[in-house]
Amino acid sequence: YLRAVKNLCLKMGYPITPFKHELVRRATKLLEKTSIKKEKSPPVGLTTLKRLVELAVRELDNASAALYILSYWFLLRVPSEALTLRFVKAGTDIGQRTGKTIYFDEDDESGPGVRFESNKRKNINDPTDMRRICHCKTDKDVCPVHAIECYMKHEALEERPFQHLSARSVNATLRRRMMQLEVDKYALFTSKCFRRGHTNDIADRGGSLFEILENGQWNSRGGYRPYLEEARLRDRLANARAERQKSPEDSPSESSQSSNEE
Repeated sequence: YLRAVKNLCLKMGYPITPFKHELVRRATKLLEKTSIKKEKSPPVGLTTLKRLVELAVRELDNASAALYILSYWFLLRVPSEALTLRFVKAGTDIGQRTGKTIYFDEDDESGPGVRFESNKRKNINDPTDMRRICHCKTDKDVCPVHAIECYMKHEALEERPFQHLSARSVNATLRRRMMQLEVDKYALFTSKCFRRGHTNDIADRGGSLFEILENGQWNSRGGYRPYLEEARLRDRLANARAERQKSPEDSPSESSQSSNEE
């Protein structure tokens, strides 16, 4: 409300000195502490990602399609990581792979892949090196290797394909597309939705805590919790208990191991 009144004063040419008063500043801080907690951005899982990428491609926005795919598979923080990505050619000297880089890599027994390297990530001082493999057999349209390669060809493999985007424009376009796709709570979506979506997808398919921490590059057990929906955690716990009850013949050592894993 204060922001709206302040903007109106600016538009009308009235002075805004009162808004800088100490009492107004303190009242604003108090309101922020006591106001209702803002809802989190809903997650974008693999199913929604496919629809979102399809819409972006129909709008001839290959850059956004590539951004969505990379942000999902590598659990990137869009403002500080995805938007600053540099695409480099495979074999580029390590001294030239500075900052946050992406490059295609085929020198691996698991087949073609794409790598994300970063000198530093949030809460992690050590260099990061993450690799994703081809998913064409199951998720061809959002494959982190070949779909990205295809979209980037349309962008003429620019070194910084997302530099024309901003966090605000990404969020605005994302919400508009979610509205077109008739997704619930479309106005709440932010670029965090991809990081949250992949984290929840790992949990839904029974991924371990180690896998969640490894994919999200969290350095503590609590760091991933804001990205997981509590309802899904409760469902997983209930399912695990139900499975144990179905198998009473399990040995004590196995039951103990399951308990420790929970």
